Amino acid sequence: MLRTDILPNEGKNIILVYRNHPLPSHPYAREAALIGACLEEQSPGAFWMYAGNVFKNQRQIARATDPADQLLIVAKSVAGVSGEKLDSCLKSGRAEASVARDETLAQANAVGVTPTVFINDFRIEGLPSRQDLFSAIEIGRRQSNSAASAATA
Repeated sequence: MLRTDILPNEGKNIILVYRNHPLPSHPYAREAALIGACLEEQSPGAFWMYAGNVFKNQRQIARATDPADQLLIVAKSVAGVSGEKLDSCLKSGRAEASVARDETLAQANAVGVTPTVFINDFRIEGLPSRQDLFSAIEIGRRQSNSAASAATA
């Protein structure tokens, strides 16, 4: 929804930043986050394709004998992904470092629910509706305009 409905219309006004926060209650979340971090290194587009495919296939992944192996299959099926580069990244520890930085940031911002969306100081916990996102963007726009007006006054 963010990438298809909002960014095409609001892209010049907002920046979308994704951070990993694999919760322990999700048995394969950490592996998914590590793979995602490695795909982001290859291409932001590959990351988003992978994330969408994981979301669409989460039941199948959860039921797999080896969910981590299933995640790798999903990742390597994304167009343009180098399986060799993915494997190398996972072995290197770069993904662990990236996910650890994201987890530290999540703790500093008291994030305990995924997804958590921040728009300026406005926080939405859980999966927001399209209307919630547009409302939050409008609130953020008004806050930014107020701050800009105060700074020039």
